[in-house]
Amino acid sequence: MGREDFLTIDVYKICPLFLGPLGLSLICLFCAVLFRKRRFSVLALLILWLGSLPVGPQTLLKKLEQGREVSSADAAPKADAIVVLSGMLRLVSSGDRIFYELSDAADRLFAEIDLIEHQKAPLSILARGQLPWSKGAAEGEVVAGLAMKYGVDPKQTRLTISTECSRR
Repeated sequence: MGREDFLTIDVYKICPLFLGPLGLSLICLFCAVLFRKRRFSVLALLILWLGSLPVGPQTLLKKLEQGREVSSADAAPKADAIVVLSGMLRLVSSGDRIFYELSDAADRLFAEIDLIEHQKAPLSILARGQLPWSKGAAEGEVVAGLAMKYGVDPKQTRLTISTECSRR
């Protein structure tokens, strides 16, 4: 893994910190101190206030999801394969043991299972998804095990090579 790979991961992990409400507020406060302008302080408080109210994020989410509806597996067209991206597990360690929790993105796994059950594709491709600093098994391996527990035939499941972000 080269220097460029780590740079790409860093950009994808660090940029959201600066573009979220807290990061933008801190940038505004820095500008308020630097330029001695009160309006930057007011803007920082406004960003924090709107970002912490449910109406702010819900409105943004509604705009982002506009025109996109969840459809049933019956309505999905047939395909050569179902591709499932990683990012649906959280690692929880307790002493020497490692456990995995499903996050909000777990609907990817259940959609894949539903599509396989409805015979919409003969093959499921799971992103292995393991960051360089991750502990434990790669996410795709854990998700493949969960899919098998829900009845997906192991012969229908393939894993990608180790991936760090979805752009590869």
